[in-house]
Amino acid sequence: MIPGAIPLVKGEFRPGVYILLDGETVRYVGASQDPWTRAKSHRIHIPYDRILFVPVKGSRQTLFEVERCFIVQLQPTHNRKDNPQPDIEESVTTQFRASVLWRLWTNRDLARSIKRQAKENGQAPLEWMRNTIAAAIKPPPAPRDGRRK
Repeated sequence: MIPGAIPLVKGEFRPGVYILLDGETVRYVGASQDPWTRAKSHRIHIPYDRILFVPVKGSRQTLFEVERCFIVQLQPTHNRKDNPQPDIEESVTTQFRASVLWRLWTNRDLARSIKRQAKENGQAPLEWMRNTIAAAIKPPPAPRDGRRK
């Protein structure tokens, strides 16, 4: 089961993440302002028998972060650029961010809590999450004398 996903309706024209499935195998995850046309363009090189759609409100950056979250969690077989792990540190950071977004996506109580905390800090929820995650994974500063602990 994919949280928030609905079957993609022909001619769907609102921003969102589309998921191409072949049986129960996730073949491809993409994001688009015009998901129906974009999903159909994959027909030539990706085998699939159904398309699911997750509407996403917000900026393009939000759309692509949600897409990345779904890619990391669902491990589609045809998202080539996302399958290799060239830099382990970058990979761990990406996995962590995607994990947090996935939990937010699937846990309504967590989503409410994040919205409340973001509002208290005068930020949009995704901006607050980015800042909080960045602070959590930021390495400690080096001592002033140049030596590491």
